[in-house]
Amino acid sequence: VANSLADDVSLRPTGLAMEMLNSAIAGDFYPVTTSNTGITAAAFLSNSKWSLAIVSANATPTTVSLSLPSSGVAPTQAFSLSASTLTSTNDVTADNATGAPQVSIAPITVSGNQAIVPPYGLVVLLPAGASAP
Repeated sequence: VANSLADDVSLRPTGLAMEMLNSAIAGDFYPVTTSNTGITAAAFLSNSKWSLAIVSANATPTTVSLSLPSSGVAPTQAFSLSASTLTSTNDVTADNATGAPQVSIAPITVSGNQAIVPPYGLVVLLPAGASAP
């Protein structure tokens, strides 16, 4: 999950994904249906506020339309696991000799009721006031 717990912690992509999911998972779980192939999602309702986690198994960006029940407050923040390639890492490797972070959590914009999930990506939508991952 982390390169080293002794130094300034640089999380591996798996650790960043866990951090994102931990920020989204709160309250009661609600299954999500989607018409998009390759997309899996889960919704959570806590204190009348919705959060979602959306993951893609697609090789191209996928636009996902969101439709939440009218009860509860819709999420207002969105974050994506951001990397330039599928092999990007935060570890020292032959392709990353310095171990400089190549994967990060980035804020994204949700336009209307649509979110774009990057290829093989993870997106979380969080309610107003929630701590950013």
